[in-house]
Amino acid sequence: MENKAYYEKQYNDFNEIKVKLDKRFSMISTLRIISFLLGAAFLFIGIFDGVRLLRPAGVLLLLTFIFLVKLHRDVVYEQEKIKSKCRVAERYIKRFEDEWRDFTDTGEEFLTDEDTVQRDIDLLGRASLYQLINVCHTEKGRKLFADELRLEGFDLKKLEIRKEAVSELISK
Repeated sequence: MENKAYYEKQYNDFNEIKVKLDKRFSMISTLRIISFLLGAAFLFIGIFDGVRLLRPAGVLLLLTFIFLVKLHRDVVYEQEKIKSKCRVAERYIKRFEDEWRDFTDTGEEFLTDEDTVQRDIDLLGRASLYQLINVCHTEKGRKLFADELRLEGFDLKKLEIRKEAVSELISK
């Protein structure tokens, strides 16, 4: 159960970071709007009404707007990373609570009519080993993982190397 507590702590930590990023996102969005509107207004007034002092202020505010656009993009990237980490931690927690059978990715699309053994021993499909331990997110990763479970391209040398790697990881 200590592993479940680890993932619950991770999930909570990630959520705290997400809340902070959401606040930063809102603040930057507001500053972007204000800097753009003021910059455009100052530039417009400076050019058409001849108030020279407003021209540099307008340019400076528009440059600030460009900087805030970059900063905003960086925050959005960080938000996406944290959301992904939250989803991963949440899926691990669901594994501990035996809710993994509800995962939508069952690997069933990788089964063929000839895969009777994989169906019988629940390697792929609903309530399968694939559904329990799969953490792949890309289509290529999911396919490679399914192929590994199905022993596609089985190679005894590769199996020995993998066995040594697993033994090393177990010790750590």
